Amino acid sequence: MTFSAPSALDTLATFDQPGTYTLRVTVDDGEFHASADVTVTAAAPASDNRAPQVDAGPGQAVTLPADASLTGSASDDGKPDGSTLEVTWSKASGPGTVTFGNAKSRSQRSAFSEAGSYVLYLTATDGQLLSTDEVSIAITGGSTGDRAPPVVTIKAPAEVLPGTQVEITATAVDNVGVAVLRLEIEGQPPAEAETPSLTRTLDVPALASPVRTSGSSQRRRTPRGTRGRPTRR
Repeated sequence: MTFSAPSALDTLATFDQPGTYTLRVTVDDGEFHASADVTVTAAAPASDNRAPQVDAGPGQAVTLPADASLTGSASDDGKPDGSTLEVTWSKASGPGTVTFGNAKSRSQRSAFSEAGSYVLYLTATDGQLLSTDEVSIAITGGSTGDRAPPVVTIKAPAEVLPGTQVEITATAVDNVGVAVLRLEIEGQPPAEAETPSLTRTLDVPALASPVRTSGSSQRRRTPRGTRGRPTRR
């Protein structure tokens, strides 16, 4: 750090790094001298960099030996200056091995070594901040029977402003088809659809208080095509 006028009572102190500093002023009348200390905290400048926006795409149901077509997307605000947005696919969970055609590409094809329920991550980083989204993949081994329960994903913003609207989307994936998808939002009537995807728009109160956002359930078809019992997530 430096002082604009070290011998003056009024001076400007400049700090080149963030941290906590103790400054001392000393006065001398030629016979006696006295000192006083003051503590100054220099904070780092606020950053206007925003985390990347990333979407791993919709859930899928795939029958071996076919591959899954991953259609992710990612965008960034271009900060920090000179940064490059990088994306990476990875396996979060699942019984077998996932082979990515190009783990650094937003859209690509991936192969699975065995049947089961998988969750894949798509992570994007600008070198300073990162964001991750997930996608569920249901893999079956070529059998016409129902080998796995449905996989349900709910997507909603992590933060919303009071007095605005927010979209909540539930998606279900099952190898023999989704019979009914039911979306429940606290304080709202439940919604049902005989489709694998359902979206509701929620009005956020002007004076919002923390609440449980949503829940979902789905019924899956049995090998004979009848409806099974609801499964809650």
